[in-house]
Amino acid sequence: LLMGILSGIEGEWVMMGDESLSSRPMERVAAPLREMGTAIELTNGRLPAKIRGGKLKAIRYDAPVASAQVKSAVLLAGLSGGVRIEYREPFPSRAHTENLLGLKIDKDGWLRLSEHARTPNGTDLSGMIPGDPSSAAFWGVAAALIPDSELILENVLTDSSRCGWIDVLKSSGADIQTDNETQVYFESVGDIICRSSRLNPIYVSRALVPRVIDEIPILAVAATQAEGISRMRGLHELRMKESDRLSQIERHLSAMYAKIESHQDELRIQGPTELRGSVIDSQQDHRIAMAFAIAGLNAKGTTEIHSADCAAISYPEFWEDLVKLSPGSLHKYEN
Repeated sequence: LLMGILSGIEGEWVMMGDESLSSRPMERVAAPLREMGTAIELTNGRLPAKIRGGKLKAIRYDAPVASAQVKSAVLLAGLSGGVRIEYREPFPSRAHTENLLGLKIDKDGWLRLSEHARTPNGTDLSGMIPGDPSSAAFWGVAAALIPDSELILENVLTDSSRCGWIDVLKSSGADIQTDNETQVYFESVGDIICRSSRLNPIYVSRALVPRVIDEIPILAVAATQAEGISRMRGLHELRMKESDRLSQIERHLSAMYAKIESHQDELRIQGPTELRGSVIDSQQDHRIAMAFAIAGLNAKGTTEIHSADCAAISYPEFWEDLVKLSPGSLHKYEN
């Protein structure tokens, strides 16, 4: 996103990243920004990046993949540089930036940002930041899988573009619902109520993937306990994250005796299966560490997670909250 903002500002910039950010491919973000006139030099396709910002030109970009990061970078470049943007993606991805800017997709799938666009209230942006729905997904699945559970997650963002995982779990028979919803800065915020459930097979279509891309690891854990064959398709984007999450999911769930196989960008999981504790190398991937912590709660024996502190990338209090919600489950925690 900062690459987009800096593209419209006169000057030369060097963007660094921590270990997590520096592992992500950035060429697909840089490509449309270069078309707009920004000079961007990456390091083997990743950060650090050298950026020379300045005068931009309008762009009509028909994106080859659905990515909220690419979309937001281009929109913010247009906002920063004061140029017109037309942007379309194959499937709707997460919509925070266009919600903030008051943009709507037209009947042909295009987002259009005027060269005169500004944030709705200028620089006066203040208000409550709701809970992260991707973090909430770990507890939603935990509540569904652990018998006699009931959990209320309060003040969580419930925008439809971020809560595809709720729709997926509902479709598989999970007892999960939202309540007390309200609007905060053009986004829906409310409580998520989750209860233990008997799950049917879990299905994720290619069109749904952009709405659940960060939740696929924990949905795969849920699928090991669903009755029947769960299928998830169109998962290529998982290979572009902090680790190759598709390979990580298959390898570690197999080690826990789940019946799982992958083919190109698809996962097939047969459940329910009694999981067994295993040693999990998170490879510094926060979502893998947290997903397999929940898998460990449902496994027989001990699950050991290496580099567990990487959960702090997106959820610094994860392990403390795990102890609160499941006392005695965490035997030892070391940074």
